Amino acid sequence: MNHDIHRTGLAALAVASLLLAGAAPAPTPAAPAPAAPAPTLPATPDAAAREATAAANAAKANIEVGEAWTRASPANATTAAVYLRISIVKDADRLIGAKVWNSDKAEIHNTTTVNGQAKKALATPLAIAGASRVAFAPGGLHVMLTGLRAPLRQGDSFLIALEFEKGGTQTTAVRIAAANANAAPPPVER
Repeated sequence: MNHDIHRTGLAALAVASLLLAGAAPAPTPAAPAPAAPAPTLPATPDAAAREATAAANAAKANIEVGEAWTRASPANATTAAVYLRISIVKDADRLIGAKVWNSDKAEIHNTTTVNGQAKKALATPLAIAGASRVAFAPGGLHVMLTGLRAPLRQGDSFLIALEFEKGGTQTTAVRIAAANANAAPPPVER
């Protein structure tokens, strides 16, 4: 009787070893399931992606941003205005925002004079007609930077990213002019 228990234990150990080693008997194959219809894919899967990329590139090519500048700021300044030029080559678009790394906020503002008083107002979204040019200049449209993180020093530059509804993000360098400047600094000779 003691031998029977011993043999049964050895047999169970052998079966367990085979199962752990992956030597279990193969399951009987089930009948194959009916084939599901293959999903229909576009004839050229990349065609839609290529069209979307082409449309985005065309929208970006429709917009030119340049001549961006600002004035140098005193050490304790918290705001600054950025001036620039936007040219729309063909199709109208809308400027919907701006971002810079060196301030907490960048907003599109317009300054108007009413009864001798200058008034600033938020100007986003800013509709820009097709085949037109918009100048951001002192006393008018500008990108208002608030919460400057460091003084703006004459001769330095930083990047500004303008966000357009159709044209996506357009980035340009903002050159820092003298504190009393009324126009962009002259181009740097290289």
